[in-house]
Amino acid sequence: MKNSIKNISKAVFALALFTLVFTSCKKENDTTGPLSLKGAKASVSSVADTIVGRWGNPRSGGAAFGTVYANVITGAQDTVGSIAHQLLFSSHNNSTISPASGYTLSYLNTTKALSAIDASDVASATTVSSLGIATTSNAANTSLTANGWLTYSTGGTVAAVQNLVVFVSDGSTTYALKFSSAVGEGTSTHNRGVYYFDRGTVL
Repeated sequence: MKNSIKNISKAVFALALFTLVFTSCKKENDTTGPLSLKGAKASVSSVADTIVGRWGNPRSGGAAFGTVYANVITGAQDTVGSIAHQLLFSSHNNSTISPASGYTLSYLNTTKALSAIDASDVASATTVSSLGIATTSNAANTSLTANGWLTYSTGGTVAAVQNLVVFVSDGSTTYALKFSSAVGEGTSTHNRGVYYFDRGTVL
C-alpha cells in the first residue's frame, strides 16, 4: 500500500512539474503581446497644417516679409519667435526654410506617402543649412531630383514640390513635413505665401 501511495505521489509530482514547464514554455513563446509587432515598421501619423506667411512687396527686395517661426509639434506659429519652434520661414515670401538652433534640416526625394516614412528614410536624406525655391520649375518632381520645396514661375506663380519630404531633427526626435500646395495671396506689390503641408513625428 505504501508503495502504491509513493508511486501515486511520484506520478502527481511529475505531472505537476510537466505542467509547470509546459506553461512556462507556452508563455515564453506567446506572440499575442508586443512581440507580435516585432519587425513592424514605424510610421508617421500626420496632421494637416498651414504656414501663413507675412505680407511684403517682392519688388522692393522683400525686406518686409520677415520671419515666421513654426512649431512642427503643436502647429503653433508666430512672427517674433516667442514660441518654442523648430523651423523658420524667412526671406522672399517666407520661402526659405531654416532649422532653429539645436536642430538639423534635411530633405528626401521619394514617392512614399508620409505615413510610410521611417528611420531608414531619414538616414537617406540630404542635410542642408536651408531649403528654398527649387532650381527646376517642375513642381511634380517626377524625376525625383528636386533641390527645393517650392517652385516659382515668372508672374508670381508658386507651387509646392511633390514627392519630397522635409525632416527637422534635434538628434533624438525627427519630425517630417510634406508640402501639398502653395498659394500666393495679394497683388504683385503686396502679397504673402500660404503653404499647406502635413506634419508628424517619425516613430
